[in-house]
Amino acid sequence: MKSEIIHISLRVVLLFALIFGAILLFQHQLYYSFALFFLLILIAIVEFIHFIYQYLTQVNRIISALRYHDYSLQLKKTSNETVNNAVELYAKIKEENAHQVPLKLIYNQILDSLESGVVIIKVIDDQKEVMFMNDYMCHFLDIPKTKSWNMLYQRAESFCKLLENRSFSDFKTSIDIQVDNKERQTFLVQASCTHIHRQKYYIVLMDSIQRMMESKENEAWGNIMKVISHELMNSLAPIHSLAYSMKEIIQKDDLDPEDQEDFRLSIDTIINRSNHLQKFVDRYRKLTMLPTPQFSKESIHDIIHGVIQNYQYLFREKGIIIHLNLIEDCLLDLDKIQFEQVIINLLTNSIYAVDELEEKEINISTAVEGKRFYIHFSDSGKLIDKDIVTKIFLPFYTTRKEGAGIGLALSKSIIDAHNSYLYYKEVADKNTFVISMIIP
Repeated sequence: MKSEIIHISLRVVLLFALIFGAILLFQHQLYYSFALFFLLILIAIVEFIHFIYQYLTQVNRIISALRYHDYSLQLKKTSNETVNNAVELYAKIKEENAHQVPLKLIYNQILDSLESGVVIIKVIDDQKEVMFMNDYMCHFLDIPKTKSWNMLYQRAESFCKLLENRSFSDFKTSIDIQVDNKERQTFLVQASCTHIHRQKYYIVLMDSIQRMMESKENEAWGNIMKVISHELMNSLAPIHSLAYSMKEIIQKDDLDPEDQEDFRLSIDTIINRSNHLQKFVDRYRKLTMLPTPQFSKESIHDIIHGVIQNYQYLFREKGIIIHLNLIEDCLLDLDKIQFEQVIINLLTNSIYAVDELEEKEINISTAVEGKRFYIHFSDSGKLIDKDIVTKIFLPFYTTRKEGAGIGLALSKSIIDAHNSYLYYKEVADKNTFVISMIIP
């Protein structure tokens, strides 16, 4: 900055000196010398204007480039300190932008790869601008990536009206959306608002509920097939091996006592594995051929007390302490036999969970909240590993050596048939299974 001030000051001093000299020459009637000085004054003024113009032009080019994010300029340093500082600032911002561009591309690719709709809207008073729309959303709405709120409104009126009715505030809900004559789909919509540099940005995420359900169903079927394949291979592998061994023994002309014993053991093993497969198929049939519930008005507390009474001897033998906290009873429409089976299954799981502990406690409690009746089963057993929580209701999945893996799956099927819910949660560091039923 000092160099610019010096340059300007020298030019101003020179200009005033020339003007002062011209005035003296004119007063002394030295007209030829005056004309020469006048010409020098014009040259000085033109040079001064050119100097200021060059200075302002260079600075203006840099400012305009930064304003419009134009990083194509090739700038060189000059003897002008201010211009050099502007050139260095431009180079620094250009380098930072060069690092941000690939990051922006990566973020956009990540958002575009999601199988969920993502829309980012910039809201300024009554003006809306679509800042970003990922590929999933564009494909579903059948529109190109656009910043026009009006175009988005035309393609998804119900979606845009939902945002406007919520005043672009945070919310989470479901909505049916139909584009043109396509199939109507139900989406889970989650929206949140954020402020950046005094600007309001509205981020909307959309997930197809049908797709989520299909994904969960496929995952569940995949896990079931793994268990079934495991059970079948465990039985078929030894049967296959023993069948070949028996074939070789039979081909012998004379069977010695040792061969006869091997033959007998092979047949016993085949029978045992066949029985195992038959039991496995029977357990599967119980799950897939659950009879329709025969509803009648029943007291929940009477059913619980009846099951507990049948287990009193086992509780005393194993040293298990049972705590009942049955607050308010209800008469509910249910199948008494099937519901008793659910109570027995949950109680059996708790007994197994505390069997090898010093403190063996099982808690059963009931509660009424609004229009729902809750039954809680908890015990002092080891917490279920978080990695397997999502698998505990899968058919044939079990961590017990003697377990069949159908207790919880069958219980959930029965409760589902009663239009109710059975789920697991961790409460106060205890495994807790909850039955939630609607009070008529």
